[in-house]
Amino acid sequence: MATRTARAEEIPVTLKWNKKVYSDSSIVIYLGETSNTFKQRVEAMTGVPVARQKLMAAAKNKGGGYWKGPLKDNVILDATIINTASATSTATSSSPLIVTLIGSAETLAGPPKNQTQLFIEDFTPEQLQAAEDAQAQEAMASAEGMIPALQLPPHKRDDHKQEMYQYNRLVTGLPQRQIEQDLKYGQGGGGGGESANNRTELQGKVAMTLGLELRRGYVNDLAVLEDGTCVSVLDDGHVQLWKHGAQQEDVIHAPGAEGGVNSVVALRRR
Repeated sequence: MATRTARAEEIPVTLKWNKKVYSDSSIVIYLGETSNTFKQRVEAMTGVPVARQKLMAAAKNKGGGYWKGPLKDNVILDATIINTASATSTATSSSPLIVTLIGSAETLAGPPKNQTQLFIEDFTPEQLQAAEDAQAQEAMASAEGMIPALQLPPHKRDDHKQEMYQYNRLVTGLPQRQIEQDLKYGQGGGGGGESANNRTELQGKVAMTLGLELRRGYVNDLAVLEDGTCVSVLDDGHVQLWKHGAQQEDVIHAPGAEGGVNSVVALRRR
């Protein structure tokens, strides 16, 4: 663990968490300390355990800034992580480093000692749904993002596949983990140790095909609903809804009409 000295460069920090803003003098970064030491001070201030913290730093200005993506554990906060020139100017200016904290301070109470241990077979449908929701929320905290039409919920993305495969009879696509990694590297979150030549981006790739040519129908238009559902309308009147790499609905609008459905528009809720 790095030791702090009187000479250590202090970088003032403004910490944003939920609707709270912390700009206390105790929330600072000392150049040369470890990220876990800083996270421990964040935990003392907010109550969010280190293991649940996702710390994102905003760049001070174009061309100079701080770490990209969530701050990793057990790294030294030096010039390789924090731009030295920016750090020096920040330390002597009134504009602190803006850090956003994502994470929950809530802890789940354990079962009473005299409570009988429950197995998954003993769960009610409501308990199973609650467990599923908790697992999904925890996985989402570390996910790079979500494209609902293509991606499964984060806790279901480990499909153990290495190349494009058939999800079901209507959908063929890249493995879920590869889509996640392509999103991560495409947003510059691959980490400093990754060669730029090895980074891949999802943009421009055929990530997934939705639908099969089972009949003579062609897509006239596409739209994306607020929840991420992709809507495709065909010239044979079919309206299809796609989400999580699967077809959710397939209905026929005005069967037999000339030209089928020409266009579709997603309207926002007020």
